[in-house]
Amino acid sequence: MFILHVRSTSEFSSCCDLETLAMMMVKTEAHLTFPLVYRLIELLLVLPVATAKTERAFSARNLEFCSEISGEWCSDMMLCYVEKAIFKGIDDGNILQYFESM
Repeated sequence: MFILHVRSTSEFSSCCDLETLAMMMVKTEAHLTFPLVYRLIELLLVLPVATAKTERAFSARNLEFCSEISGEWCSDMMLCYVEKAIFKGIDDGNILQYFESM
């Protein structure tokens, strides 16, 4: 249905990539009619950025050994590295107190 709609609407004739297609869908409110198609396009547009950010984080931390350790522990380490600005604001004493109380 989406393909038929796009082919029959003249506004979409100028779309040559996913970015312009997404913008045209919002402009013509087709994103409301075809929400799953729009969501798929959004994910395709974000995927390269998300993949590159993850690759940079792994390279920066030299975490090739993550394949040898548990996935949860590796995920926790990556979270601490990627969100290091947040973790710098946490007092070490509070962390030690928390674990001592456990």
